[in-house]
Amino acid sequence: MNRASTLALLVLLATPAQALKVRAFTLPELVRESAVIVRGTVVASRSDWSADRERIYTDATVRVDEALVGKVGPTLTVRQPGGTVDGARARIAGVRYLGVGEHVALFLRTDGERHYLVGFSQGVWYVHGAKGAETVGRRAPAHEVRVATQDSRTEPGPAAPPPEAAREAWTAFRQRVLALRGAP
Repeated sequence: MNRASTLALLVLLATPAQALKVRAFTLPELVRESAVIVRGTVVASRSDWSADRERIYTDATVRVDEALVGKVGPTLTVRQPGGTVDGARARIAGVRYLGVGEHVALFLRTDGERHYLVGFSQGVWYVHGAKGAETVGRRAPAHEVRVATQDSRTEPGPAAPPPEAAREAWTAFRQRVLALRGAP
């Protein structure tokens, strides 16, 4: 490496990291941007290295209880950036990893094999309650969103709740999603 390349590398390393900016999605935008919308239960989660061993990702396996939009099998894989592998940890601001046992409604893009949340964690809505009386809503991110600092510490991120944070009945939410998609 020549002197100019070394100097350029040092300047890049000394430059503070830029925050990832993701625009806020409304429910109509989530529906419009999604190739697949499902309701399901997270049954497994596993982090691993990318093939080039430069990035860590986490794959969550979701048992599909209902496909509102798109054709899927009985399970699907949702890939999220970051995770922990062999003691190496990569945390991405704005990403809340899907937890085993969580009941969720997911707004997804797909590459045909894996699925990716629209708007990072904005594409996850949580289903709560007993069968027949379920409600759905987004969790407030104040305790979940973290912003990485240059020295790898984390600090709380923005405390503003996401749009449409209130819960509503699952049946009403389902009908609203289908109506936004133009489905009968």
